Amino acid sequence: MRGEIEVYKNFNGEKVRIKRLEYSDAHRTLGYFVGPDGSSDAHYSFTKDLVSKWKARVLSSRLNSSQILQSYETVLKRQILYRLVATSFSFQQCDALMKDISPILLHSANIQEHFPRSIMEAGAEYAGFEWTHIYDLHGQEKLQFFLLHLRKNDTTGQLLRASMKYTQLMMGLSTPFFSLDYASFSYLCHDTTWLQHLWQYTSSKNLDVSLTDSIVVSPPFDNDVFIMDILHESKMLTQEECITANKVRISLQLLHLSDIVDGRGKRLLPDVRNGVLHRQSLLNWPKQIMLKKWIPVWQKACGVLQRYVSSRCIGSAIKPRLQKFLWFTNDTQQYLTNGTTVYIRARAKSKTVYVRSRDPLPNMIKCDQYVDIMMTKGRPKPIFVYNINTSIPSTILPPMDPDSYMLQFEYWKSNNNNNNNNKKIIFVSRSSIRLSFHYLSPCFLF
Repeated sequence: MRGEIEVYKNFNGEKVRIKRLEYSDAHRTLGYFVGPDGSSDAHYSFTKDLVSKWKARVLSSRLNSSQILQSYETVLKRQILYRLVATSFSFQQCDALMKDISPILLHSANIQEHFPRSIMEAGAEYAGFEWTHIYDLHGQEKLQFFLLHLRKNDTTGQLLRASMKYTQLMMGLSTPFFSLDYASFSYLCHDTTWLQHLWQYTSSKNLDVSLTDSIVVSPPFDNDVFIMDILHESKMLTQEECITANKVRISLQLLHLSDIVDGRGKRLLPDVRNGVLHRQSLLNWPKQIMLKKWIPVWQKACGVLQRYVSSRCIGSAIKPRLQKFLWFTNDTQQYLTNGTTVYIRARAKSKTVYVRSRDPLPNMIKCDQYVDIMMTKGRPKPIFVYNINTSIPSTILPPMDPDSYMLQFEYWKSNNNNNNNNKKIIFVSRSSIRLSFHYLSPCFLF
């Protein structure tokens, strides 16, 4: 809604009226037009008008050839470069500007206007004129700005680093996006950003930007993979379906395959296929709504993920999870709670069900174990129960079977020859899990 807004200049100052703009309207600042939607159309129109005015003045003036070239280098080129860093012009837009500039430069050099552009932009060793295309000037200015602030790590550099992590999280790939081909992977970027435009330029020039600090969130489990790596390489989904599946992934705040598998690491959580996840991510995600028309495509993508995880089981945890569980249970699994609602286990038609409890959770009962659930007819059903300090499901821990373990004794050396009771017993399982117990007397202390 157009109009004006009254705001206070400071908390006890005078009122100031500011103009309210649409999200697509650009506001002119010092040499640049800023738009909430990130579009550079308003600034391109301003630059186009700037070139047209320079062209009209040069053609109507009495400047000689060297003065025209000097006017371009010292006036127009500097005016354009001053504003190029903050813009994101496409190659087509830059080429349209060059079509107005190139004929004047060629005529001033006594060369026909249809002279090959490649020779015109070549260096002196190739008998060229070293007139750099505006698109190359654009990319070089942005690349210098990018590297300068990242090395300084100032406020602008920190903002750029945060924007890179945001873009990497939105794409959901295991490789930094600056090292990928723009034409093959840019479809995963839903918004046109400053960094995406820089990535397009570096990719077109075969430049690889290697970052000291990684912007990729490493997987928390062994044999874990990124979801979009699987979907991008799969031949079962088209590019449009990958775009839709990526939007659902962002809405559910998923990154790795371990985010949607159960405790065994071989099956997807049941409610995930319907666009429901009973966990919460610890990362700061982009905002993305969920549309019902996307669910069939997401279910197809889940089929691809299920086939992948069935043949490649996820291993053990190597660092803390990037998700927190929203449902908890006690040791006997009699109660289920999500912090606001309590469910109690009951029997109905020879089946165990969980019904909503009218009474709050008793104070002596501690629900301190994570649990994965699925909702059946509005009632939670536990799938896996996890230990509070680990990522190992307590329901699938192997029992201590003496027949499956080998017993080994090791005697400790001691200065006192009479002290021969200090021994160390090591249980070595067939799965290479070592559990150590100590005792100081013939009596075991477990």
